[in-house]
Amino acid sequence: MKASRLISLATLVMSIAGLGVSGYLTSVHYASVPLACGSGGLVNCEQVLTSSYSTALAIPWSVGGIAWFAVSGVLAAGALVREPEPPLLQPAQLAWSFLGLGVALYLVGVEVIAIGKICAWCTSLHVLIVAMLILTIVRTPAPASAGAG
Repeated sequence: MKASRLISLATLVMSIAGLGVSGYLTSVHYASVPLACGSGGLVNCEQVLTSSYSTALAIPWSVGGIAWFAVSGVLAAGALVREPEPPLLQPAQLAWSFLGLGVALYLVGVEVIAIGKICAWCTSLHVLIVAMLILTIVRTPAPASAGAG
C-alpha cells in the first residue's frame, strides 16, 4: 500500500476516534451524567466542561468536534476511494486541519489561562487534531515547480 494511502487510512481512523470522544462529551453534556475523568488537581474535566467557556452560542464545543472530525473523515475517505484523488482534496484537508488547529489552540488557551484546569478528554481531541495536521502536511505533495529545473 502506498504511503499516501496509509496516511489517509490513519487519518480516517483518527477521525473515527475523534468522533467517538466528541460524541461521548456531547452525550455527557446533554444527559447531565457524571464524566469519567479525574476531578482533582490540574486535570479536572468536569470544571472545564461545565465552565461558561464550554459552549459557544449555547452549543457545546464537542458538537463542533463532531462536525470537524466528520468532515475530516469524509476527506480522508475521499483520498482512499478516488484514484487518482481530486486535485483539490489535499489543499482542502490542509485548510480544514489548520482550522481545527486554530480552534484547538484557542480552547487550550481557555483551559490554561481562563479556567486554570485541563480536560483529559479535550486534550485527547487536541492531540488527534495536531497529529492529523502533521499527517496532512506530510501527505501534501511538493509544488510542481519544486521538481522542475
